[in-house]
Amino acid sequence: MDQLAEGRDGAGGGRPAEGATPAEGATPAEGVTPAEGVTPAEGVTPAEGATPAEGVTPAEGVTPAEGVTPGADDCAFREAGPPWILGHRGSAWEAPENTLSSLGRALDWGLDGVEYDLRACASGEAVLLHDAHLERTTDASGALAECNLVELAQVDAGLWFGRAFRGEPLPILADALGLVGAENGPALRPALHMIELKERGLARGLARLLAERAPLLDVRVASFSRAACLESQDAEMPTMLLATRACADDLAWVEKHGLAAYGVGPGGWRTTVGGRDSGPGAGDSRDAAGSGDHGDHGDHGDHGDHGAAEGGGPGTQAWPCERWAWSVDDPRDLLEACRLPLFGFNTNEPARALAVRALARRCAPGAPYPIEVPPLIIEPAEEPEAAGGRGSGGAAARDTAQGGAAADAWRGSWAPVARISNPFTFPVEIATDFFARHGAFETSGLPARASLAPGESVEVPMRVAGGSTSPGGDPLLAVRYTWHRGPGREAGSLLLDAPLYRLRRTGVDEAARRLTMLREGPTQPPASITLRRSGRDLLLSLENPGGLCEPHLVATLDGHLVRGGAGLRLRLPENFEHLPEGVPFSCGIEGRRSNAADRPTLRRWSGGLSEGLRSGVPGRLLPGSG
Repeated sequence: MDQLAEGRDGAGGGRPAEGATPAEGATPAEGVTPAEGVTPAEGVTPAEGATPAEGVTPAEGVTPAEGVTPGADDCAFREAGPPWILGHRGSAWEAPENTLSSLGRALDWGLDGVEYDLRACASGEAVLLHDAHLERTTDASGALAECNLVELAQVDAGLWFGRAFRGEPLPILADALGLVGAENGPALRPALHMIELKERGLARGLARLLAERAPLLDVRVASFSRAACLESQDAEMPTMLLATRACADDLAWVEKHGLAAYGVGPGGWRTTVGGRDSGPGAGDSRDAAGSGDHGDHGDHGDHGDHGAAEGGGPGTQAWPCERWAWSVDDPRDLLEACRLPLFGFNTNEPARALAVRALARRCAPGAPYPIEVPPLIIEPAEEPEAAGGRGSGGAAARDTAQGGAAADAWRGSWAPVARISNPFTFPVEIATDFFARHGAFETSGLPARASLAPGESVEVPMRVAGGSTSPGGDPLLAVRYTWHRGPGREAGSLLLDAPLYRLRRTGVDEAARRLTMLREGPTQPPASITLRRSGRDLLLSLENPGGLCEPHLVATLDGHLVRGGAGLRLRLPENFEHLPEGVPFSCGIEGRRSNAADRPTLRRWSGGLSEGLRSGVPGRLLPGSG
């Protein structure tokens, strides 16, 4: 069956386990419908001039199926924590991050709470905003710290996301504290609020407002800044230190100061010290950290790089606090988070997280995540830099990407084969489908259906062609598992998904090669960076700024974000030569289009750079020619 799936920008950002409905009794946030922005590929007419991909022969035992939607008996929305699941900046795929619409939408899904960021404006009020500046998530510009509350009342915090959110206000803390969630959900308790302090000086005002407006609200006050954590601790609020990875130094500091919680990034508990047996973080009660007693990563404040190294030795000493994680989105990371177990985590993928929590309680012990899909590689044939350097005939050559697309395009053609297994101890029926959350794709081979015995798996071949102008919002393979009533179980279903990550790769050696930046708008001129290796140093040089004023380089390598000028030097991992899959990497050029009054512009080689939630996954840097 050939089809074209289209995802929309703005309010239609998309989400996993698409089509699932919020918890019973929940009302969607204003301007957002439960399935907004993502529709099953079935029934969509190909765009003019599009040619359907060639047919795919189904694997043995796989038959075509109608489009996949969740059943009324889907068990994802009937489970309560722990682990407690919070919406990271709300439900930021469906509504503008850190707004009341986004936070409300997260609670509509039946999540156990919300996470949001706090900064102070010029007049001292605490405002929900992740960045220090207004440009990325509002129609205004400049530093938040230079705008007073009267000026901020005129700011539109929704139009950048989509027309449906035009006029969305920039919320202040008092607005957010009024969100208590639906008490008829599975948790049967008000929402938990994880409040991240992006700077110092906010704790005293937060504690006063909690005492006045929400004395019974269950909160965790979090920060990457140790100084901000101490201010929160002094204000007698349940406090959480944030880091990238669990390390012995943080463990000792948290224990010394008696913090209630410690939270790390995705996979951040996979360290020697992180593998310790958990204390309150594995418990059954959210009251372990003083529930109701108030007596991103990205900006890490003044804590330095605590959590970047493992440290410590093996042991069985319990962690002295709750264990948390932030921005847990990948299906395998979610399953690990539910099994550790963690006390809680926040996520950008509400439906997926709820489904994986239900999966962890029903699947066979130790069963891996049951949907395996390979990445969709976008691999430009980057040229070595011409001997004449910039301006030579070689510099004008047009690079090409896999499938014949230009090197500045984020599209391609692929024939992935998914492996879907039955993780349960009873037989199931599966139905699969493809969802596009951003861009346009042609697919064939889906939907499909099969019956699986316990532990059995099946391969599902498909063809996918298409893409989008920008990274982020990768398409999803959704699988609905359905089972009949049997010994010790009711009949039910569970809708799981797995993203088909679009991934760009490049090799690196002593020869310089050109990395062509993506063309994310029709008027963007070509832009490029050269890359080469010198020993363990990775050297980036600005070749063509693409018409940007005051351009400078930005790159992320193995999780570390670095900014420079016209050149940038990064340190490769010690064992880089022995990493056949390479390390996460992306680079880009930041600047302004014409003058200082213009908004900042980012030209990027792949995903993984923007501080927004739609940046996609980083590319891969491979040793050698790649």
